[in-house]
Amino acid sequence: MTIEPNSVAIAGVMVGWAMVAVAMVVGQHPSRGARVRYRNVAGLVGLVLQGAAFALAFGWHRSRLDSSMLGWGVAAVSVALAASSSGFLLAAVRTLGKQWSLLPRLVEQHTLVEAGPYSVVRHPIYLAMLGMLLSTGLAFGPSLAVLVALALYILGTIPRIRMEERLLNQTFGKQYARYSRHVPAFLPLRWHRKTA
Repeated sequence: MTIEPNSVAIAGVMVGWAMVAVAMVVGQHPSRGARVRYRNVAGLVGLVLQGAAFALAFGWHRSRLDSSMLGWGVAAVSVALAASSSGFLLAAVRTLGKQWSLLPRLVEQHTLVEAGPYSVVRHPIYLAMLGMLLSTGLAFGPSLAVLVALALYILGTIPRIRMEERLLNQTFGKQYARYSRHVPAFLPLRWHRKTA
């Protein structure tokens, strides 16, 4: 029996998705006094675009990775990206603790989390899901569809980040302004902004 790069890549990505599912389910804590905020059309449109991106990455069956060094390299990158992304997501959910939710909300004694993955980017779960999207696209055979899925994901993520940023700015004011000056929003790229 010969092991193929496709099998390794897909198995690695599916383990990553299993870890994401565990984080999403186990991380949900019922919180007394939780107030869901900012359920708006932009957020729903963003969620739909993100979902379409994942559907495209999973559903577009393309060419198989061959057994060349390049095929094995793509498989290795896919598995490594899935492992690091799902681990980053698990760490983010664990760091949030009872504040974790699929929808933006405030809970009693809500605090601004700046530790762990939140010291790298302000929205680490979106970054982790981007990594899972890319690893999935690579595992199922890279093609133009991965670029389309990436564009859909970015277009869906931007309004969701803006919505959450408004909530955090309203809640934490100067503390959040200081945090956002030092930690990038979504991609771990740093550049200096002039501050007044």
